[in-house]
Amino acid sequence: ALDEYRQAYAAAPSGATAQGVADAQFELGHFSEAYAAYSELLDRFGKTISAGAKKAAQARLDEIARKTGVLTVRVAEPDATITVDGAAAGTTPLRLAPGSHEVRVTKDGFTPAVQKVDVAAGATSTAEVTLTRAATTGRVEVKAKDGAAARVLIDDVDVGAAPWQGDLPPGHRSEE
Repeated sequence: ALDEYRQAYAAAPSGATAQGVADAQFELGHFSEAYAAYSELLDRFGKTISAGAKKAAQARLDEIARKTGVLTVRVAEPDATITVDGAAAGTTPLRLAPGSHEVRVTKDGFTPAVQKVDVAAGATSTAEVTLTRAATTGRVEVKAKDGAAARVLIDDVDVGAAPWQGDLPPGHRSEE
């Protein structure tokens, strides 16, 4: 039924199809999605649906709020991607089932951050996530075998005598 309501809503958004999506999500136990769908129903169609439908939607929101918790993810880097339990989360706050959840935050140029967060019914939890810039260089040390005199060539460029230390960008280097 959910797929049919989604298709109907996509083809012709209305209070009835929005309510169908919300009710189907609720019946499937998808409380986070149901909460978002009931919220959208009231926000978008609250002035056009019946008082009974409005009251029923608000009652479901209240019920879901008691059964779920709220998770806010704070990350200083703009445009980071957030997933919760492997599913794209979009923006927060999120309404989640009680229990332990895995929050993963990624952004190009940064090392992914993974954090476990416990969410309690009726409570709000916050995940403070710090992204660390990914290494763009690696430290290299070259020593000559048995202390013999040797020159160090990196990408066919003489960089000095061994022993030598330096930072290099990622990539394949030939050995000689």
